[in-house]
Amino acid sequence: DKYDTMKIDAYPDGCAAKLGAGLREATDLVGDDCITNLPDFAEMRKTWTDDNALTEPMAKEQGPEPGMGEIAIVNASFEDPVRADGQQGAIPVYWTVPVSRAQIWNPGDGTGTYNGHGGIAPDGENILWINGIGACSQVLADTLMANTDYTLTVYVAVNQYYENNPSYKVELLAGETVLAEDDNSIPLMGDGLWELSTVTFDSTGVDPALLGEPLQIRLGCNIPLDVTTDEGETNFDDVRLYFEDKMIPSPADGAYAYPDSDLKLSWTNIDPNKPGNPVWVDVWLGTGTEPNELDPNSEWVYDMTKIVDAVEDANSATVDVSTLGTYAWQVNSYIYGDPNVVDYDIYGTDANLLPVDEGRLLSFTVVTDFPVSAEAGGNVVTWSGQAVQLDATVDDDGVPALIWSAEPAAGVVFTPNEFVEDPIVTIIAVGDPNVVTLTLSADDGVNSDKDTLRIDVYNTACLAAIGEGQELDPGDFDQDCDTDLKDLAAMIEEWLVNNELTESIVKP
Repeated sequence: DKYDTMKIDAYPDGCAAKLGAGLREATDLVGDDCITNLPDFAEMRKTWTDDNALTEPMAKEQGPEPGMGEIAIVNASFEDPVRADGQQGAIPVYWTVPVSRAQIWNPGDGTGTYNGHGGIAPDGENILWINGIGACSQVLADTLMANTDYTLTVYVAVNQYYENNPSYKVELLAGETVLAEDDNSIPLMGDGLWELSTVTFDSTGVDPALLGEPLQIRLGCNIPLDVTTDEGETNFDDVRLYFEDKMIPSPADGAYAYPDSDLKLSWTNIDPNKPGNPVWVDVWLGTGTEPNELDPNSEWVYDMTKIVDAVEDANSATVDVSTLGTYAWQVNSYIYGDPNVVDYDIYGTDANLLPVDEGRLLSFTVVTDFPVSAEAGGNVVTWSGQAVQLDATVDDDGVPALIWSAEPAAGVVFTPNEFVEDPIVTIIAVGDPNVVTLTLSADDGVNSDKDTLRIDVYNTACLAAIGEGQELDPGDFDQDCDTDLKDLAAMIEEWLVNNELTESIVKP
């Protein structure tokens, strides 16, 4: 024998049935009565003549606040390897995925038949998707440091092709201990629009046992695992981790300096365990070789010498850096008291010296000619034909030659030309959105540098606003970012029309 089943949803009346099937008329704004009438008109009037389109280009900046640095995340945008448009495959190297239903995917330009994320990838071409229950994680080479502010950002979207919208969780960990999280227990709307999840953590006063533990990032779908649903898909992209070292080192990490027999190192000490108490510090200085940039797990090879030995509240040291090359330095702190005095109340009779909080390993390079540095500026969202003022930063001890270029170059115009530091760029859209990468190159004849920024160009200012998550007014029925007479005409067409169901329908 064979049999089959069907489901019938029964409602108390035709209006409730229509609403239950998700077939509400756009003009029936309030009341759940299936009739467009005065209460709906009153709701429209609340936003009458609102203009929700962009009025000027918008920064699309996920970068750090001034003074913050960035911690390396391998394959942070899931671009290795880049998949062909519409294709998906295994998770990139360095990311650990304990579930099978998780892959990287290149959604292309968002116009394909399966593009539930709602648009192009926030960064690059690939995105990560997790379907069902599970988490994707990466243990970083950097460790948790004392007296440091951390900011973790990642773009998140819920695939719009699933009936059940999953919850998600973005976590920052030290070892296996969660430091901070974005626990989205209320799921995002399944509209496929990208939203920026931000997690912050201040390590001041953190459990000393966690200092030095490797940082870890975890991206989860339907987390915690006791969530019963096994449906829905969460997309992730462009994972970034920034930090602000409150010690404010000088020279700054990665800076350049001229040869100097009396270069001053300076810093701000971290807070003591007991407010008002001094902090003793050791300072180490050495020369060495930078880590291998192709291997994120490689470490400095250096020969360090202690130049400050347990000095109370020391915040500077003068060093001889007459020799060209890269120097490493580190400030280690004793926040529990004098390292030469054992605190038996805390550490017991078998204690030796008080523990040291190791500072971040810093570096600066001594050169006779400062390398040129080019920063193109932040990413931008604009629309076709709208002028965008670029704001680049070029540093050098000379006057380097500059040039801007665009990929793709069609429809891109630099004013007055592409050879100035801060030109105005105007782009005619050839897609929606049209993603253009601008590259600033600088060359002083000895050294050169380049940097890029991304401009998302929509066909209109309204589409730019919608593409970046702008919610339209309820009464903007034609979705042109204006609640106006055209929308009123649409309401009048439905005025007092009874839109409840008059017969049974097949549920969409």
